[in-house]
Amino acid sequence: MNSRERVLKAFRHEEPDRTPLAEPWRIQSPTADRILGKPSVSGDFTRQMELREKADWQTFMDTMIEEEIELTKKLKFDLVCLRQNETQKYYDQTKPQRIGKYLWKTGEETSEFLPEMGLVKSSKPTPFFEIPTYSEKKSFEENIRDFEKYLQKEENNTLSSCKADEFYPFSRYYTFNEEKEEEQFYCFKRSKERLEEEGLDLAIISTAIAVGVWDDAFLLECFALRPDLVKRLFQARVKRAIKLIKKLVELGAQIINIGGDFASRKGPLVSPTHYRELMLPYIKMLVDACHENGAYAVNGSDGNLWPVIDDYLIDSNCDGQHEIEPKAGMDLGRLKRLFGDRICFMGNVDCAYSLVFGSVKDVEKETIECIEKGRPNGGHILCSSNVIHRGVKPENYLSMIEAHRKYFGY
Repeated sequence: MNSRERVLKAFRHEEPDRTPLAEPWRIQSPTADRILGKPSVSGDFTRQMELREKADWQTFMDTMIEEEIELTKKLKFDLVCLRQNETQKYYDQTKPQRIGKYLWKTGEETSEFLPEMGLVKSSKPTPFFEIPTYSEKKSFEENIRDFEKYLQKEENNTLSSCKADEFYPFSRYYTFNEEKEEEQFYCFKRSKERLEEEGLDLAIISTAIAVGVWDDAFLLECFALRPDLVKRLFQARVKRAIKLIKKLVELGAQIINIGGDFASRKGPLVSPTHYRELMLPYIKMLVDACHENGAYAVNGSDGNLWPVIDDYLIDSNCDGQHEIEPKAGMDLGRLKRLFGDRICFMGNVDCAYSLVFGSVKDVEKETIECIEKGRPNGGHILCSSNVIHRGVKPENYLSMIEAHRKYFGY
């Protein structure tokens, strides 16, 4: 059984020869460094900026591709995440200039890497969901007026994209620029070619994330005070995300991650009523688009989702769940008992605690528990509970990989 067959069998709720192994988000340094045996560019913001400063678009993209292929090979993953990349115009417009040890100037902005936190601080911050008109200096009413103008632009745009060159950082997750699709899907296509050259037949997951809240306080205010604008925002973005889904499946994706964060460890950031009325209908549109194009749909969000779990997993009609957070009470065993006949669970070795603060033995024990909870009757892919971030101890992540290999004897 090859990797692609193994993953698809898990989604069909058939028990494969072994639980598929994956990491849907990019592995960051220092873990990526340890696996590659050299300093990683793809997993380190500082090294990415250093390369961007001196390299052209083609060189940068090829470097990122080769590192991802190498990581996939070394870890013997069964699933790889491929998605669109930035255009050459955007890359050239945001060429960084180093002005401090961890500080770069990119156009009119500065970006500072905070190594103790593993975060990037921008001089021109915008909410992650990127309503680019928002300003803390304006009143709510002024921001609403600007938001309405922005929505008109989103709704009236004739391309799939809201001009990806203009609003790249988040918009790439739900859209693409039809005029520049050869550039924007370069990494997707080239990565597929490289996998074939290496003799690897992996399942492909991609992203079309258009509905979420993240940490956007202004959007949360709109949930309560202007739900009509929330509906318009999600409607406009989902419309383009549906075109993106079709394109991704045409290129070879079998699984699409459509989830967007909306919860903390204490529970959803929106009420169950708001979730059902303002988010769920648009998530269902994305799921339907996946199914109509022959792909599986994965919903994903950190946090405690129990207050809306039936809406989130069953009423959405999704096929899988990712970003299952143990410390938020999202126990894999309980999820499997309740929804194991419907949902393929991706997770969930704890990347917030065990992989960061635990011992190698702790991680080995937790990995085996995850396998044994998830494996019966298929419907499980082993990975971390979210992402292998800078705080993860390399030896702990390698212990997780080794535990999987020992358990299945390969």
